[in-house]
Amino acid sequence: SPVGDTGSMVLAALMGDDWSAALEERVLAFIARQPEFPTIMNDPRSDGWWNWVNFTNGHYEWTTDRLVPHSPERLSTWQLTVPFRSGPAPMWEQFLQEVLPADMLAPDANGVAPWQEDLGYLLLPGNPLHSAFLLRGAGRNGKGVYMSVVQAISGRTSGVSLEDIASPDRSRFRTYDLYGSPLNICGEIDPRYMRDTATFKALTGDDPMQFERKFGKPFTARSWATLVFSANKDFRASDNSVAFWDRWQVRSFPNYIPDHQRDPGLGERLFREEGPQIAALAMAGLRNLMTRGRFVETSSSADVKRRFRMHSDHVGRFIDERCRFTSVAKDTTTRAQLLEAYKQWCGDEQERFPVRATELYEAVRSAAVLSGIPENRIERKVQGTRGFGHLSIEDRS
Repeated sequence: SPVGDTGSMVLAALMGDDWSAALEERVLAFIARQPEFPTIMNDPRSDGWWNWVNFTNGHYEWTTDRLVPHSPERLSTWQLTVPFRSGPAPMWEQFLQEVLPADMLAPDANGVAPWQEDLGYLLLPGNPLHSAFLLRGAGRNGKGVYMSVVQAISGRTSGVSLEDIASPDRSRFRTYDLYGSPLNICGEIDPRYMRDTATFKALTGDDPMQFERKFGKPFTARSWATLVFSANKDFRASDNSVAFWDRWQVRSFPNYIPDHQRDPGLGERLFREEGPQIAALAMAGLRNLMTRGRFVETSSSADVKRRFRMHSDHVGRFIDERCRFTSVAKDTTTRAQLLEAYKQWCGDEQERFPVRATELYEAVRSAAVLSGIPENRIERKVQGTRGFGHLSIEDRS
């Protein structure tokens, strides 16, 4: 139909329990017969509305800092739940001071703090910077309140877990929830091993994907949802590529909130009393961020991401701890010796998900190049078998 899957999504939401495939088909056929009916696809960039944020009192063009009335000539499939209203948000800023590192609150030369850029990006239609967010903290540290306020302002979110994204065959219909969703917010993720990162990279990379609704036909589209996950512990991932790690914006929530200071109704009160002002402050951050074209990594974010990556990339830790690259070509290690040292290290570290031998060898090759060893001198014959030059294995002391 001319309205495509956007029409199906809207009709399913409007009809609720009354939805049926036959009724949807009749309604879409009626709409298709209307010659003046404006159409819109479920893609902010293709439809030209990614630079507009739809507030309840008008469309806000964040590139020019102007609010204009709603118009049938300016369509979108996502409206925030609040009006655009400039002003201070003292309760919100007090909350952030209690849960975020100081460098996330420090304004730059334009008077904009990093938290404003993060929140502004979450309210942007689309994911042009190909990013996903991980809120990292040990628990009882404000992550839940932060996410509840973002969800309340957004008004429409999905909740697909990282486990479903990493294992799409386990529940092939779950990723359908991401289609047309502006934000995917999922609470505490399971800190298990993420072996398959292909779907994650497709979702964050604006790649065409196949979606399938139960009892519906599969179709190909792009997801423009920004993914937000919360974690008490770091998870493991098989992918240590730049393409994987560059997508993660990791934010630290370092402060524990004791029971006597907890406020179960805080998130609801923040939204009710300061929601419009919070969203308006976020728009200044969005404009700042998109003018720069990249996130600024604060010291706290860089540190928590480094620790997360180090914990996730256990092969990297093994190489750091046991492998020594030298300038001496005669310092050699056979593949068998390297693999045996790795297996021993995994046993000592109680590592439950060792990588395959080929992945280990590739990681060592990459680390050797980064250490300055010429690529054509890394692999060589050692005692008549394949191995590595310029490499020695250090005993654990």
